[in-house]
Amino acid sequence: MTATSRRGDSPSTRPRPLGMYRPRSHKVEAWAMTAVQTDVEELGWIFFRRDGGREYGVDADVEVVTESGIVTGRMLGLQIKGGQSAFRRPTRDRKGWNFPDRPEHLHYWLGHRYPMIVVLVRRDSPPVWQVVRPGTVHEAANSFTIMVPSSQRIDLACRDQLVAISREPTLIESFGTHCAVLPPSAARVVRRAAEADQVSAARLAERLASRRQQPAAIVAWLTSSLPSWLTTSVAAEDLWLATGSYAHEHGFPSESGTAFALASDVGETLSARARAIAGLALLHHDRLTARRYLDQARSAGQVLLADIGLADLQNPDGHPLPVAIPASVRNATPGALDGEPAVLTFLAGQALRKGSLLESVRLREPASAAAGPQDTALRLQFADALRRQALTHPDGASRELARALGHAQGPSRSAAGGMALVPRRWRRCSTFS
Repeated sequence: MTATSRRGDSPSTRPRPLGMYRPRSHKVEAWAMTAVQTDVEELGWIFFRRDGGREYGVDADVEVVTESGIVTGRMLGLQIKGGQSAFRRPTRDRKGWNFPDRPEHLHYWLGHRYPMIVVLVRRDSPPVWQVVRPGTVHEAANSFTIMVPSSQRIDLACRDQLVAISREPTLIESFGTHCAVLPPSAARVVRRAAEADQVSAARLAERLASRRQQPAAIVAWLTSSLPSWLTTSVAAEDLWLATGSYAHEHGFPSESGTAFALASDVGETLSARARAIAGLALLHHDRLTARRYLDQARSAGQVLLADIGLADLQNPDGHPLPVAIPASVRNATPGALDGEPAVLTFLAGQALRKGSLLESVRLREPASAAAGPQDTALRLQFADALRRQALTHPDGASRELARALGHAQGPSRSAAGGMALVPRRWRRCSTFS
């Protein structure tokens, strides 16, 4: 008698006879799909099941039909999760459930061509759902959770809400809108990133645009949590460069320095330059780290940018005294200087420290021109230098104030607030009065 056929074996421990068995999970998936299909079809909409052997995070598609029976062509994608396991994590207020899933699913859903819905199903209650948006999920580095309210059921009460969702632009379709409200320098780089990785670029643009009232917080979250959709992207270098530019334009050098350093860690073509920019951004916030980045950048060939930062580090922290101009800068050709707005800005700052306001203005103008309209920070600096010149030289006030305003278009227009500091007798001369 073999060990598998002993008379003392109980039914619970006795091995099952050899054969192919249907997994219990397949039964759960089947009735969950049928339950959702029934609710969708009661709305008068069309339900399409995906091929079960070839689904990659979407179980079914729904086409919206109007109450008069017109097939609209507007679609919703459904990810259906059946069984008690989907309801294991109720929210603290007991008004829904937190459903965790893998980051690759979220990335796929956010990049989908139409809105995605997560549906949770169990036998003792109607199916409940939540739309997948950046605002409805809580992300960690390698996971995410979506909160599914108990009040959202696939029924007539939620019909209008689902119809409105089917009309919403997707994250990819909203990319241009999000880029339009970013600082131009950040928008330019994130658009370049989109050429290699459209979904990750769209996710970053949405994050930065929607958190622009708290720019330091979102950049700190990105650089500390290191979300996998960003760190594993083929466009990771540009995504970090865009993040650094965004922080820089909002006036947060420490956060921008961290992002630029991350760009240099993953990059190839721009890594040495990104490390130099990280060092410059951290000059007045973390001098030891700044020096390390600048030394590394110089060793990798970014001599001009590294040298101006290392020169500034000669001063005690908080003492804006003139420093010796590095030999690499003194010996650089005009063409090399014109291509480095940061070096021109450094020279302008040194001129100002020596009391030469006119020389500072002369240097800031080509720096602003070289950076282009996308660098609003340099444009603001130039506008402010022109304002100072107008205050110091009242005979040229009208002309210089006009130039200052001209360099403060778009997001930089707030620089025109400097007009309020100009004495009224000077402002009367301005063509903008």
